[in-house]
Amino acid sequence: MTEASTQHSENAPASALLGPSEPAWANRVHESRLTGILNLSCLLSPVTYISDNDIADNRHFFSSFLAGDRLGIYQRLRLFAEMGILRILLRDQTYRPTAQYDIETFTDVYKAWLEQDPIDAWMLQEVGPSRLDYFRNLDQWATGTVLSRYSYRELKMRFMENVRSASRLEIPSGYLDAILALPEEMRDDYYRLIDREWFSLTDFIYLFQKGHLPSDHPAMFFQGLMNQVTFCGEAGSSLVGADSDGSLESELWEPHNAQREMTSVGLAELIERADEVLDGPSLVVLSDLRPDEIAFLRAKGAAYFALLNLASDDEYWARDHPHFGRQFVRAAVTYWAEVCQYIQSNYSAVVENPTRLAVFLGYDPGVITGVQSAFSLALEAGSSTAGTISGINPLVEVSKKALSMVKLRFLFLTPTEELDRIRAVLPNKFWFRRSRPQVLR
Repeated sequence: MTEASTQHSENAPASALLGPSEPAWANRVHESRLTGILNLSCLLSPVTYISDNDIADNRHFFSSFLAGDRLGIYQRLRLFAEMGILRILLRDQTYRPTAQYDIETFTDVYKAWLEQDPIDAWMLQEVGPSRLDYFRNLDQWATGTVLSRYSYRELKMRFMENVRSASRLEIPSGYLDAILALPEEMRDDYYRLIDREWFSLTDFIYLFQKGHLPSDHPAMFFQGLMNQVTFCGEAGSSLVGADSDGSLESELWEPHNAQREMTSVGLAELIERADEVLDGPSLVVLSDLRPDEIAFLRAKGAAYFALLNLASDDEYWARDHPHFGRQFVRAAVTYWAEVCQYIQSNYSAVVENPTRLAVFLGYDPGVITGVQSAFSLALEAGSSTAGTISGINPLVEVSKKALSMVKLRFLFLTPTEELDRIRAVLPNKFWFRRSRPQVLR
């Protein structure tokens, strides 16, 4: 590893990992939606991470590079990285039982893939000069502190543990349903694969694509999700992302309190329980905000980001801070008011479609039955994400005290027709969580 690259121990507190950039999800999460999630993450998280696997094999980034659009998603990654608010996880090697290659650049990753894997093991099967140009361009700006290096073999060991643990648990789950729905021969091959001493996400992609399984099949979706959860553990980050299909999303992002979800609470009553309520313009414009605008707005949220950093400071929490929660709510609401004011002043076309924001501290309103004009965003700062599934061998001890103090739920209420537009560029439900997704529930 180069001395200039960021090490695992130096990862940013309250950071986020861009989950929907997983290459197999590209058909579900279109570029406009991915851009909206990226922008919102960069507005609300001190640092957003993306994995080398995603930036190397997601067709949206490659297509954006070829198009040369200065506001395309590839160029946004570069600009956010230059601002210091986006980092890329880069492996130290690429390993297979038959060979291994040391990695220092993304071009090294590409060349190792060409040597080690069949093209059917890639989601983006473009090879040739344009693909090589893409990696060489990436190497021009993804250097130094933009990179956070990780041990490839250690991360893949955790990934294999996640998959095997998921396969052994005999409880109803979206994951199990997806595997059982595979054709019998492919299902048998799947179980033989995970019995091997070594496998990676590449092996699943090859198995499914060889069997002509659609890339957005739930079985592929869950393998990608477990890979992203593992990367979250490496970065110590929350997982940012939502599937565009509401049913899958609800399985992935189950509220902590299942009984709460079954409690029907009227919208008016729910608003009364909110710690703060704020009126603002449409959120659909968030996907159009330029990186320089996001940098300008982040400066308005200095108090919010300062409290996020404190929420992850063990030394700070060694003392009692009874008013921290209220301070954090006020800072978050004040910051969001600045965002709304900016949108109202600079994007007049969307002012006619108002959005109401209700903020809850420590109270999780869950899923509001029958309300079709609301979606929620959960932010749980002050704890580290465990990079394992369903509580099995958690990697990091969760700071319960800090977690209970700064758990926020942002509930956005908007006219139904406006929500349809928002869903084209933003996630539907619980997309920003410090806790690990309950994949197997």
